[in-house]
Amino acid sequence: MSDTQYDSRFKSVEGLAWDPWVGNRYNESGIFILGMSTYDSGDKCWKKECNTKRTANHSLVQGCGIEEERRTGCFANTAMMFLDGAGRSYDDKGVREMFWESVAFANFVQKIVPAGTQVWNVGPDLLTRSRKASCAVIDIIKPKLILVWGVTTVGEIYAPNIRYGEPKINRTYPRVIQEVVALPNNPPPIIGMAHPSAHFSRGEWRKFLLKEPASGETIKRFIDYLKH
Repeated sequence: MSDTQYDSRFKSVEGLAWDPWVGNRYNESGIFILGMSTYDSGDKCWKKECNTKRTANHSLVQGCGIEEERRTGCFANTAMMFLDGAGRSYDDKGVREMFWESVAFANFVQKIVPAGTQVWNVGPDLLTRSRKASCAVIDIIKPKLILVWGVTTVGEIYAPNIRYGEPKINRTYPRVIQEVVALPNNPPPIIGMAHPSAHFSRGEWRKFLLKEPASGETIKRFIDYLKH
């Protein structure tokens, strides 16, 4: 179940194509998961929804995060990264629902794009619009921590200092941001992870997030919450 308290403010954000999903228990974690792009799957109904409604993020969370039982893909890998640490079973739909009700989610690129399109290849105007919209969302929901799918996405947020975290995980250095040009007033820490679609080491990323000073306290508190 989503929290509708932010909806009126989302509708006033210039360039925001789809309202972010904000779970009704979001305050338990304060974690905002920022995905990459919303892909055109070729399905006419999906394309119509993306082009005419503001519900794409909600449909992705409901369909790929809560209803989907398979342990593959971005939504499953992200949820299991936390649920494994809490000793909770991903096979339980109620547990999956609890997880997604406790976080916020949106994709960065604010236009449906062909499957496989990389963030840097969507064009400068769309990137600028997406960046402004994402920063406005962050200002509205005020997360404690932002986890970004794909280190290339992090590079488009425009931060003056991006720190490479240690260790390297599956050939990817984590990116850590604590300053953002468009968010001068106490921005939340931003962690760029490998895109969790395939070959994603859930345990290694969880271990990094728990040890990293910018994210450790928030992640530990969330895992403890999921345990109970």
